[in-house]
Amino acid sequence: MSNREIVRYELLTNTAANGTSAKVAMIQDFRHIGLTVATSTTWTTLTVKVKGSRVEEASSVDFTTSASQSNPWTYLQATRNDDWTNIAWATWLVLSAISDWVYDLAVNVDWFNWITVEVRWYTAWDVSANLIAYNNQ
Repeated sequence: MSNREIVRYELLTNTAANGTSAKVAMIQDFRHIGLTVATSTTWTTLTVKVKGSRVEEASSVDFTTSASQSNPWTYLQATRNDDWTNIAWATWLVLSAISDWVYDLAVNVDWFNWITVEVRWYTAWDVSANLIAYNNQ
């Protein structure tokens, strides 16, 4: 029988603004990360990036400011679950002209402790981002 430990985090809830989520998920004890990005209204452009850090304490990193030696974080790679397209760390997940849309991603988090999301180029939409962290044993 499988022991599956699962934790869910709500990183964005019907957010209508640019910027990095104020919510940060602790993922250090998990091997697999799924991220669902969803819209609840029509919008023209949505861009999302996933950020991660290896610091021990969440208070040691500020995802809203530039990464540096004293503020170590990076963008993470993700893979679309619908067609297995890789979204490299330097690439934004870019969507446009879609209504009531759901996007599922698998995020590469090897050795990371903390994760969050950033939205840019806000036009007119509400976006949610929910993370599920789990281990299969």
